[in-house]
Amino acid sequence: MTKNDDKGQDHKPGSAQEWRELLKARYDYPDEAKDGTLRQRRRARKAYRRRDRERRQEWIREERQKEPVTAGGALLLVVLLLLVGLGVKWWTSSSDAGAEASARPAPSHSALQSAPPGMPATAPTLPKPSTPPSPPASLSENSSPDVRQAESVVDQWVRQYLTRNPPVDETHEGPVRRAAPWASSALTDNLLHHTDPAWDVLVSRGGIATVTDVKITPAGGVLPPDNPLRVWRNAAAEIKVHGYTDYTETRTLRTEVMLSGEGKWQITRVLGL
Repeated sequence: MTKNDDKGQDHKPGSAQEWRELLKARYDYPDEAKDGTLRQRRRARKAYRRRDRERRQEWIREERQKEPVTAGGALLLVVLLLLVGLGVKWWTSSSDAGAEASARPAPSHSALQSAPPGMPATAPTLPKPSTPPSPPASLSENSSPDVRQAESVVDQWVRQYLTRNPPVDETHEGPVRRAAPWASSALTDNLLHHTDPAWDVLVSRGGIATVTDVKITPAGGVLPPDNPLRVWRNAAAEIKVHGYTDYTETRTLRTEVMLSGEGKWQITRVLGL
């Protein structure tokens, strides 16, 4: 050991960096490493450094073994032990599962043929996807819709919705709910969340509106043609208003009437509000 070794023994390094610095200490070569040819001196110094480094490493191992285990070292050791245990458990489970699968015999053809009554001998087949509901039996593909019932629904809904008495109805919600039995729930909900500008005009004039007549005609134009499940109808409502000024007006609404799954006509859309 050199003088630096004696100093390292008096003051033990406390970190890994200090241990590495100890291994890098300068060498004080003996006399035999200073005499002879250049090649001989190099070999002597190399041999001396190897022996000195081995002594230093041995001394460091002995000193570090004397140090108590720190909390971080203990935690690292516990984690390593847990990982090793989990690896062993996973390998054992995989080996057992593979052995069980290989040991289980495959069902033979005779076993499938001799299945007990009520049990399928082959793999069950998946159920066929359900078909969409068909129109009511009273309507065939080539039959025409019962426009009289559809137009009656339009007439009732227009009369209930456009007949308005603000002092009694209080809000636009009153006529919407009064006409709800002849409309789809989606249309009713939409009207409950959007007011009709004509309602505000009626209130500002202190008026009460009453529908006196409704004329219903096919919508035509760019709207789709009638089919067994849907028709479009124009509804021209004559409205008499009594208020600050009495007057009569006509409002025309384009209505879409559809046949529900229960065979009931309902207004599903209104254009012109």
